[in-house]
Amino acid sequence: MKFLGCERREKVVAFLKSVFDRHTGGFYFFPGGEITLLSTSFGVQLGFLLGVLEFFPKRAVVNFLRESQHEETGLFVDKGFDVSEVVNFEEEYILWQFTFFSTIALDMLGVRPKYKFSFLDPLRKREVLEKWWERQNFQNFWYVSNKLMFLMYLFVYEQERLGVDNGDVLCGFFGLLENAQDPATGFWGLREGASLENGMYGAAHIYMFYDYCGKEIPYKREI
Repeated sequence: MKFLGCERREKVVAFLKSVFDRHTGGFYFFPGGEITLLSTSFGVQLGFLLGVLEFFPKRAVVNFLRESQHEETGLFVDKGFDVSEVVNFEEEYILWQFTFFSTIALDMLGVRPKYKFSFLDPLRKREVLEKWWERQNFQNFWYVSNKLMFLMYLFVYEQERLGVDNGDVLCGFFGLLENAQDPATGFWGLREGASLENGMYGAAHIYMFYDYCGKEIPYKREI
């Protein structure tokens, strides 16, 4: 984070230290707040970007994150998560979000999850992926794009870190995306009623996978 001045950087580091709990290995969202799976993942990410992860006991942080993973499904789940309290979000979305950020944090710590991502297995089948795709509300593509980002990241992670060949499933994602892309804008969801802004915000979650996987982004001029 070279853009931060020394004084500002020191304040950010001091804040990060103030929200770390040595007893649990987790990070609070803010002083006096709660220790959660997401706040701990974000704490690790900030520490990584600042280059100060060595200030925190790695084993404790890793244990906090890894102990949140369910052996049967491979999903990471916050111990305080109660689906009945969720408003305007699907349980699927929340659980994939937990898993996405926890995996990123562990990767920054140089550690792999304890268990494989068994919950992804059904979606490795083209017909299951297509049926899942058809159930999504593309009128709110911004929302849907987050779920696509969670899934595509985890499939790429498996391929790069765990030696799982996900070439076919990733090819399936790109095929579905390109069939649904709006030729007039290069975004998604506009044909289903999404606003231009909603399509643009959602597209931001998708283009990075084209770039990372070395695929040409269609309709560049329109974008």
